[in-house]
Amino acid sequence: ETIGRPGSHGCLNLLLEDAQFFWDWADIGTPVVCRET
Repeated sequence: ETIGRPGSHGCLNLLLEDAQFFWDWADIGTPVVCRET
């Protein structure tokens, strides 16, 4: 199972409904912070 775990090149897999939530929630220009794990 790879959902919710980091993938190659910093990708994070989300369930489709979770990705849709963030797409709908975030305004254009919402800051995104990428951190090394």
